[in-house]
Amino acid sequence: MPAEDLKNFLFLLSFLTPNGDCAPALMQLASAMRVSQIKARESYAAAGTT
Repeated sequence: MPAEDLKNFLFLLSFLTPNGDCAPALMQLASAMRVSQIKARESYAAAGTT
């Protein structure tokens, strides 16, 4: 797995709920990643969590 994809996957894992759902708001994800919402959306889609 490329380093960038791994980093994005770890960001997504930080939003796991106690029951295992991963559903951060786009604004939350973009803020945590310190990227635009468009870039965060692309990363979220690339992780297969659409």
